[in-house]
Amino acid sequence: MNYLLNTVFILAIVLVPASSAFAQIIPQRGPYDIGFEVYDSDPDESVELRTAVWYPTVQNAGGNSAAYPWHGGEWHYESPFLGVTDSDQIPSGESFPIVAMSHGWGAWHTQFSYLGEALASHGYVVTAPYHSTNDVGPRADELLQTVTTLLDRSNSADDKLHGVADSDSIVLGGYSWGSPTTTSAVSKAASTGIDIDAVVLVDGSPNANFNVDIPVLHIGGGNAVLNHVRSRIDSSGFYTIDIGSGDDSVRSHHWSFGVNGCQIRESVRQAGLVAGATEEEIRQSVRPDSFWLGCDANYIPPTEVQERMKVHTLAFLESVIKDNHHGRPLIAPNHQTTAGDLWITVSVDSSHASKGLAVMLTDPEGRSIGLDAESGEMIDDFAGETIGTLRRARRDVTFGIPQELLLPGEYTLAAVGTTLDESQTYSIELGTSIDRGEDIVFSQFQVVSGSVEPNQAIDPFRFTLSTPERTAPTIDELFAAIREGTGGDLYDVSFDGFVDSEDIRAWVHQIANTYFGDANLDGEFNAADLTLVFESGQYEDGVGGNSIWSTGDWNGDGEFDSRDFVLAFQDGGYEEGPRPAAVPVPEPSSVWLFLVAIPMARACIFVVKENFALSDNEVLH
Repeated sequence: MNYLLNTVFILAIVLVPASSAFAQIIPQRGPYDIGFEVYDSDPDESVELRTAVWYPTVQNAGGNSAAYPWHGGEWHYESPFLGVTDSDQIPSGESFPIVAMSHGWGAWHTQFSYLGEALASHGYVVTAPYHSTNDVGPRADELLQTVTTLLDRSNSADDKLHGVADSDSIVLGGYSWGSPTTTSAVSKAASTGIDIDAVVLVDGSPNANFNVDIPVLHIGGGNAVLNHVRSRIDSSGFYTIDIGSGDDSVRSHHWSFGVNGCQIRESVRQAGLVAGATEEEIRQSVRPDSFWLGCDANYIPPTEVQERMKVHTLAFLESVIKDNHHGRPLIAPNHQTTAGDLWITVSVDSSHASKGLAVMLTDPEGRSIGLDAESGEMIDDFAGETIGTLRRARRDVTFGIPQELLLPGEYTLAAVGTTLDESQTYSIELGTSIDRGEDIVFSQFQVVSGSVEPNQAIDPFRFTLSTPERTAPTIDELFAAIREGTGGDLYDVSFDGFVDSEDIRAWVHQIANTYFGDANLDGEFNAADLTLVFESGQYEDGVGGNSIWSTGDWNGDGEFDSRDFVLAFQDGGYEEGPRPAAVPVPEPSSVWLFLVAIPMARACIFVVKENFALSDNEVLH
């Protein structure tokens, strides 16, 4: 029995390795190395406009390792991300889209270093000013100034950045207070001769309604931000990824979207010590205290937040700027299926919010939801399950139908301009929202526009929803794609931009709606599954890579061993019956795993002994 207890103890502490990316839909690092420098982008003014720029260089470019300034520029720390140099070896004959980013209130220009490095490695020039003020108007001017100066440098034959920038592809973006800075800069850009092609907003909101005919991406944390931003932005294509607002109830901290203190503190500490600073001076240099909060275990780790932000930003830019749609499923769920919540926005170009349209939607079974234009009564055949502003005629009417209420078939949308006093232009937008566990992904596009007269109906708009046709891979096909690094977007069943162990978890919990350990995939993990896997005779058989799901390989490494038992029993489904539908399972902590793995592993051994009448040694080698 001592041997049994010792063996079970080993089972308890051999944990399945943390998720790591094997094949990536969009790799974190692209084909280019990364150059970096800081320069004054407004040398004609008395106040220096320090500006950071990340740019693509050839692979294995020469140059010195570049460092980021800190503590008023007195200290310099090495990049903890992909790494940068001061190389001037820009790829010959190539020019790259410009992405100009505005930092948050009281922050600094290298706040986007992790994003600047990633984008530059994929062929973008990223520029970011160190704003001299927190006033939105002047900040917007400074953001545009960095674009103008970068273009001037790119046009200068004797500049190291000669030819690097593509003047026909310009993106503006901002984080936190940089979001209203960005939207203000977009409205000013036309007067400066700069054409903006897309906008990226990071965990921030415009300070006024933002109506543009270019694509907009918003990445943030918390559905309160999502709903607020969605109500203020009207664009030809609007995409939102809301990290930390899904069913799993984990949160992402606002600071995690910029460079977070926990990511750079050791680098900053070493830089400070080299400069002769004390530990307290170093601590003071990273005030305010909120700078450290993203490191709190109650939040999604900043590295994970930023991985998703880089992948989704790249998917957006590659699609709308470079016309490469490989990663588009990450940011734009299929709007013609019942795979997510349906959102509809009907707008008129009225100067009064209360003057607008009465809207009515009818589904394939004849159920209706909306405002009856003739009687003024609210019709609701969905028993109050919808969300939105259908109870009044308004300039902007937005409402949502939850996925569980959607049916495949034809829908009809009708609208009447009941409170208008003159002819107005209207538009209809369709959107889809999908909860992916930790994230919510939303996208919306204009599908029709026209004019509507007072008390006249628009032409009924009809659209069809179908049942999703995406065919998921088998679990063994997913295992093989991960091991071989060959997975494409078909295998990204967790929709996070990677093909890795998170896709295994999503396949088991969401697609199969079962538990780890359910070898026969009948929806339960019980003694029948243990009988099946031990009958295969592959438990620690010394034959490499010969196991599949039905023979005991539940973590995808091709082997049936103790790690598969740990994973299965930590999942908590043994003899629990069928897994409840759509109930997320939080990731257990290491302490919890340590406490429960021993009795669970022991239970596993006893069940095996009962079915096979084998000794401890025969079961556990």
